[in-house]
Amino acid sequence: GFVLVDSEGRCRYLNQAFTRITGYTGDDIPSIAIWFERAHPNPAYRREVQKMWEGLARGDRGAVVAGVVCRDGKVRDIEIRRAFIGERYNLYVIRDVTEHVATEELLKQATSELTAVIEAFPDLFLRLNVDGTIIESRTGRRGDGARASRMLLGRRVQEFLPADLSEEVENVLKG
Repeated sequence: GFVLVDSEGRCRYLNQAFTRITGYTGDDIPSIAIWFERAHPNPAYRREVQKMWEGLARGDRGAVVAGVVCRDGKVRDIEIRRAFIGERYNLYVIRDVTEHVATEELLKQATSELTAVIEAFPDLFLRLNVDGTIIESRTGRRGDGARASRMLLGRRVQEFLPADLSEEVENVLKG
């Protein structure tokens, strides 16, 4: 969606996609000031978002992602980008990134949980690529081998195994 804003902060036009995403029409938000009040009713959060917008206006940021209270009362994460249209207009392009933000949060949580599990291992943890090359290693609680684990990186795990076991691992990796 997009909204066209003049140099005085008046919303001159917004398209149907903007209304579909936010629920707001041109009559609901005649100016950017009204947009901020409706989309960000919490004054403290509104000030925070306005600071991000100022960075967007100065060109310090390429985009702003903020929680927006839509007309139906639901909060959606909206990404906003700006483009200049002549000297008097700004075009703000919006995209609903709610699902993307939620997925990123779930991924961060899962990564954090997996990291905690790996760090709780009492032994050495190795992550291998498809040919057995060690691409990550961590020592467990009892491990004192930070230096030793760094020495493993880039080497194939098969180098450290007896010949028969090395061959078996090689077959599994190919398989």
